[in-house]
Amino acid sequence: MNRYHGSATISQGAAVVEGDCIIETVGGPAPGPDPAWSGNLEDPSPMVDLVEGGAWLRLADGRECEIQVERAVAGSGLTEFSGAKGILDLH
Repeated sequence: MNRYHGSATISQGAAVVEGDCIIETVGGPAPGPDPAWSGNLEDPSPMVDLVEGGAWLRLADGRECEIQVERAVAGSGLTEFSGAKGILDLH
């Protein structure tokens, strides 16, 4: 299982949130170069709420890709997302 834990930023339109991010691959090895993965980001001082839909994820080390916000709890700073772009395999 691949895993990332560190800071990250999610951008969605004019909204930008930054916080502690955890990403993990989902299930067993997926066929092809892009395993499925899911993650969450917790903004310690939420000022902006994201909504379900497309967004852009950028990790602290510069890796980035498009994601799908699956759940964003208004006012909590918690955002759950998924994608299949193989971000954990990028260098």
